[in-house]
Amino acid sequence: MSRKFSFVDVILPLAIKEQYTYRIPENNVVTPEIGMRIIVPLGQRKLYTAIIYRLHNHQPDNVNIREISDFIDEKPIVRETQLKLWAWIADYYLTTLGEVLKAGLPGGLKLESESKIILNESFEDFSKLNERQILIYEYLKRNTAVSISEISRKTGITNVQKDIGKMMDADIIFIEERLKADYQPKKEIFLQLSENGRELLSRVGWETEFTRSPRQKDLLSFLSQSLSEGKLELRQALLYENFSLNIINSLFSKGLIDKRVKNKPAIINSDTKIREGFSLSTAQNKAYKEIKSSFITKEVTLLHGVTSSGKTEIYISLIKEIIDEGRQVLYLLPEIALTSQIVNRLKEVFGDSIGVFHSKFNDSERVSVYLKMLESPEKECKLIIGVRSALFLPFRDLGLVIIDEEHENTFKQFDPAPRYHARDSAIVLASFHQAKVLLGTATPSMETYSNCKSGKYGYVELKERYRGLMLPEILIGDIRKSRLKKEMRSVFTPLLIKHMEETLKNRKQIILFQNRRGYSTYIECETCGWVPQCKSCDVSFTYHKHGNFLLCHYCGSNSKIPAKCPKCNSSRIVSKGFGTELVEDEIELMLPGVKVARLDLDSTRSKNSFDRILKSFGEGSTDILVGTQMLSKGLDFDNVALVGILNADQMLNFPDFRALERSFQLMSQVSGRAGRKNKRGTVIIQTTDPSHPVIQQILANDFLSFYKDQNAERQEFHYPPYVRMIKILIKSKDFSEGKNASADLAHELRKVFGKRVLGPHSPLVSRVKNWYLHQIILKIEKKASFQRAKLLLNDKIGMLETTDKFRKVRINIDVDPY
Repeated sequence: MSRKFSFVDVILPLAIKEQYTYRIPENNVVTPEIGMRIIVPLGQRKLYTAIIYRLHNHQPDNVNIREISDFIDEKPIVRETQLKLWAWIADYYLTTLGEVLKAGLPGGLKLESESKIILNESFEDFSKLNERQILIYEYLKRNTAVSISEISRKTGITNVQKDIGKMMDADIIFIEERLKADYQPKKEIFLQLSENGRELLSRVGWETEFTRSPRQKDLLSFLSQSLSEGKLELRQALLYENFSLNIINSLFSKGLIDKRVKNKPAIINSDTKIREGFSLSTAQNKAYKEIKSSFITKEVTLLHGVTSSGKTEIYISLIKEIIDEGRQVLYLLPEIALTSQIVNRLKEVFGDSIGVFHSKFNDSERVSVYLKMLESPEKECKLIIGVRSALFLPFRDLGLVIIDEEHENTFKQFDPAPRYHARDSAIVLASFHQAKVLLGTATPSMETYSNCKSGKYGYVELKERYRGLMLPEILIGDIRKSRLKKEMRSVFTPLLIKHMEETLKNRKQIILFQNRRGYSTYIECETCGWVPQCKSCDVSFTYHKHGNFLLCHYCGSNSKIPAKCPKCNSSRIVSKGFGTELVEDEIELMLPGVKVARLDLDSTRSKNSFDRILKSFGEGSTDILVGTQMLSKGLDFDNVALVGILNADQMLNFPDFRALERSFQLMSQVSGRAGRKNKRGTVIIQTTDPSHPVIQQILANDFLSFYKDQNAERQEFHYPPYVRMIKILIKSKDFSEGKNASADLAHELRKVFGKRVLGPHSPLVSRVKNWYLHQIILKIEKKASFQRAKLLLNDKIGMLETTDKFRKVRINIDVDPY
């Protein structure tokens, strides 16, 4: 074979700034291509799965080039457009390609030497295993959760990653760190004739042996007919063919049928009848045509539609057009909780061409979707629905990106790196495919609306709710007055209680919003004022009544609730503030017999908990749903007549320049959950300051006034969208070391950036997991070169990191941090 290239530069799944070069073996039989996975040595003992980034014939000077150990793939698993996106994210967000790789590939496709491997105990088909893989299988039967390097060492197999990868593809093994302890992969059980069963059916008159068991005979006959691959799914056998488990188990015990267990992939295979026709309302059709017109001249368009205006139906019309053209669509959502509702609506139209991708799926399911995207155009997913990580999938020909609820801060990845914003990154991804982007929301972010005002983005407005339904009536529950009159019942004003009772009497449902989980904010000794603090973080514990413990929401450490104050020995320990748990408990005391559910991070840790809670509420089995900001993200329930916002002040008074923007967005979005079908709903906002400008703007549904007020403040005090911001977080185990390092860095940055540098200062929580935190904010005006500013920043940080006295200091860079 003629060899065109001699060397490859690779991306390793490590936070290193440069790419390593490896030599292509002389006797190599695989033609290397950009985007392939290969196995490379690093250091003395470790092997890593790397991605080929560049092919060339230039040997680096004065470097001993090591050879590629093996090739995992015969064709690339990362497309060149993906690599372009990775490079852009690494450059713009000041991170490394290795960190982007770790975010961009499911764990099952990036095998490291220390990855822990476990066996799929239900696997039974060994016919396709080679000798090396049988050795690995036998070793894993005797040893659980062992590293790849240990498997290689104990079995004597070199370059074991290649076999590990193939065994993972066949669902024989899993990576332990990627499986949730409270979740097991969905299984599909197939029935098929065993060798004894096939031999039995080849005999003449075999049916006479089952005269007393006619249904057993029927099942054997059914399996012998020309089914797909001679298999019958257990679910189909039970639900549609009416074969009982007793019949199936009897044939299994006789050795006449076999059971095969496979992981169910995260691809939608819909039994739902496809919805053929649908029509847009006059207002929707007008918006649809305006979007199409905007796409002629604009790459990005904002659909600014009030809550319950029917934006999803417009999305469906656009998606259908793109799929009919043979192109693909990415539908990004801010929250996993939304995916089940949206998927159920979209599969009525698009059937089994939908793929779903988010972090609640186990690694095997995510790999399944990823690999499906690499198949031929006839087999690939045409529509991907997912949260921010879905933008890393290997799209062949992306035609449209829809970013629903574009204002949500959950599109921003905060930790770990890469700290990218999925909305902005998706716009860049779309440009690589010459695709259009549609942003949808009832409450645009300041940056997006500013881009519309400047003409950078197209703008389409949808002012009326679907079928002319009126926006909800918004009332104010005055907490201050209710307290003075001693009319408060726990955390409820008399106005809210009255409306709750009326709503339940009318057999309607209620949503209550409190953006704090747990039972109470903290507990306190009434005698001496002692408050229990986390030992690893500078923050008080939050009390969780369900489980009866104190929990740190930053590091996850917990503690028992003391019977007496450890400082003064008093037993007068009381809870202060309130979270969703307390609200749930108070409702059960105040309204006995009412069915209450809670939707927050604590109640939705398992994969199916979102769906279970929302399904129960959607079916009317739950009367009141209490939750955090998860409730604000586009959920659609027909029977909700009342929404209560229990503490608006908590959001409005948060010390952050985006506090008022997020308060307006959250309260407007939560309010939009009321009265979405048939009848006007009611919203009650509880606050101690009814005259607050943002409260008044929400009452008037006046986004334009809100935008003008905020825009003026942002311009005066130099905040986005008038500047770009970079947050530099300095972390150290030693307080003085971190303080000195941040002061030195700020001093050096001021030499270059002057007054654009703010800090250093300690953030609200100044110690997390025993790391002391100091931060510096850098503001760069829009007219300045942001690229040059980042280069200068990198130089200064590099100088600090090479200083001996600060070698233990860690520095995190967050571009567009808020």
